[in-house]
Amino acid sequence: MSLKVGADPELFALDSMGFVRPVHSWLPGTKAAPHKVNGGAVQVDGFAAEFNIDPAETAKEFDEHIKSVLNELGKLKPKNITLQAIPFASIVKSIWDETPTEYKELGCSPDWDADGNVLFSEKTAKYMNTNRYRTGSGHLHLGWGDKLIIDDAHLNDCRMVARIFDTYFRTHILPAGSYSSREIYYGKPTAHRPKPYGVELRVPSNHWLRYRDNQNSYAWMFNSVKELMEKIQDPANSLLKLELGQYPLKTSRGDHFTRQPKTLVA
Repeated sequence: MSLKVGADPELFALDSMGFVRPVHSWLPGTKAAPHKVNGGAVQVDGFAAEFNIDPAETAKEFDEHIKSVLNELGKLKPKNITLQAIPFASIVKSIWDETPTEYKELGCSPDWDADGNVLFSEKTAKYMNTNRYRTGSGHLHLGWGDKLIIDDAHLNDCRMVARIFDTYFRTHILPAGSYSSREIYYGKPTAHRPKPYGVELRVPSNHWLRYRDNQNSYAWMFNSVKELMEKIQDPANSLLKLELGQYPLKTSRGDHFTRQPKTLVA
């Protein structure tokens, strides 16, 4: 199986006083029309600066694409702003009140769990739109096809992958501390969206971006994802044991991790 891995993390902009600021005044790009940069694209997503990377077929590409887009964000942001990987952010009332409504509203495209239940709905979005909390995601996109038909078979594949990855995110892959108050609102267990290329895994927060391997690289994430997908594809492996996390990964969390400051773009 030829695997492509992408990501669309969200970062928050903090001023010199440590307050979260909206990004619409300086960041180009929207959900409908992302601003293309080297290695991917950037866009305004409510209060957050979202970036996505071009799909990577190797760990080296994955690392290079992330670093390239972060570098591009550094060129775009004001000097007094830092971009930080914060899973859960609170906006002070004065900044919230002066921010245009359109940048306080969240989209309401549904997330699904592995049992087919809707996790993030219009009702949840309306609730979030009334408070001053925002979450920072670090979604991963797994591609194993092109123009796949989203039928029952594909939905079942996505649910199975989401269920197994959820177990391994918590026990083997994501650094400790990746789960926070964010999960109360967003990124609930097995959250995913089926895609015509594969699946979008919506459990991870942006916290994983604060960790690099002993080569100062994000390759560890690509390698973990690839190894687990190979285990899922191996007919000799029990899917039940995979769902229980009973097959160890060579690239497990804690192996040569170097924790970085939460500021990714200074």
